[in-house]
Amino acid sequence: MRSRVLSACTNGGDEPKPDDRALPAPTQGATPTPTPPPRPEPGPLDAYLGLAEVFESPEEIAAYVAGRENVVATCMAEQGFDYTPVVPKVDEIEYIDGPTPGTREFVDQYGYGLWRPAPGGGAGYMWSRGSNPNFDRVETMSEAEGEAYELALWGPVTEVGADGSVGRDGGCSEQPDSPRGADAAWLIGVQEEAIAFLAALDQDTRFVEVDAAWASCMADVGFAERSPAAAEQRIWDDYQALVAGGTWPENDVVAERADEERRLAVADMDCREATDWTAPHRAIEITLQQEYVDAHRADLEALAAALTAPAS
Repeated sequence: MRSRVLSACTNGGDEPKPDDRALPAPTQGATPTPTPPPRPEPGPLDAYLGLAEVFESPEEIAAYVAGRENVVATCMAEQGFDYTPVVPKVDEIEYIDGPTPGTREFVDQYGYGLWRPAPGGGAGYMWSRGSNPNFDRVETMSEAEGEAYELALWGPVTEVGADGSVGRDGGCSEQPDSPRGADAAWLIGVQEEAIAFLAALDQDTRFVEVDAAWASCMADVGFAERSPAAAEQRIWDDYQALVAGGTWPENDVVAERADEERRLAVADMDCREATDWTAPHRAIEITLQQEYVDAHRADLEALAAALTAPAS
């Protein structure tokens, strides 16, 4: 299997195993070649939440993974369990070229990448993953011991699919993305409030004018979405509804949805370009983020310190 560099943000439940965690996409100037594409400049609130981290070399990625894995190991030790950090070797990490999500090349082939995912998720750093000593450790345990270990690592089961698959939330696997220290409980609330603000950002009335021009362009080609965020959300909601309960649609349904997604995503990108949507929209986003930071700076400073606190 392969691990790929994607995004620093995780949301529990179905998040990847600790040795397969997604990481922020690299910026330009990385080695080895080909050179990864540049990323948009992060906003001021992105930085406080750890969403602005970028990695320009395999060495930086290995160090980042090691730091996260050490936090997981410390958390497990505090609950009486052994956990072996799983960290890729620098010479095992390579940059794989390919279409980058959000680019014309990617959209023309995969739309938003939901119903028809790009192989490996698109361009990014990857590394081969061997056996995990922690999985091997569970195999030697009794059923009760194994359940206790997985509860500590992944948290309690929050959902069970029709196919028997389970979703979990919490546990030591989420510790690298959670505030640490005496004020952790309060700072989790600060973190959740800031993330909710970012999630609802596109609903601010200051986007009305720039989104209206985009929506008019989309209406000309037969789509009724009010904004790019709403367009992608419609595809996501449809996907969620069709895979609810662990049931996967028939191949012809998947193909139909994938084609619909690609057509919408292509029209979305065409209209962003035709109305010069991206630059003014991002400028408003940065302004809104800065206003939030100015109003919550003390809390965010404490959150940033707690997110980067070393494992004790």
